Amino acid sequence: MATATVITQLQAVHAAIAGITSAPTSAIRALNAADLPTVLVYPGPAQHARYAIGMRRVERIYRVRLFVRVLGDSVEADYLPTITTFLDLFAAAYLTSTNVTLGGSVEHIQTERITDSGLTILDHGARDYHGVEWAVPVVEKVDVA
Repeated sequence: MATATVITQLQAVHAAIAGITSAPTSAIRALNAADLPTVLVYPGPAQHARYAIGMRRVERIYRVRLFVRVLGDSVEADYLPTITTFLDLFAAAYLTSTNVTLGGSVEHIQTERITDSGLTILDHGARDYHGVEWAVPVVEKVDVA
């Protein structure tokens, strides 16, 4: 499967999480405050190995970034409960049986290795946001081209 397809599948999982306003599948230049909370997914580092004749195993870490509020636009009491709720909702979404394989499109998400940053400051388009970043390892077995 192509990396872009995995991003699309992950964004489908994210779009189904209650409270997510936007989960685009392509790069965006700037975030609109009206579209927050927004989730963006970036391909991170990967390990490639032979798996079988004509196949390879790819383990890539996808960086899932949740932008909740523009830094300085609110006080902690406004965004902290939202972020706390999303920490639980995202974990639950990744661990459901159909999402572990992204609907059968990948071998599996390595659920035991998913990590999150907790509350952090994220930047995008020269602005800073309150949010969370997850590292989601996905294993695929793909044909060698």
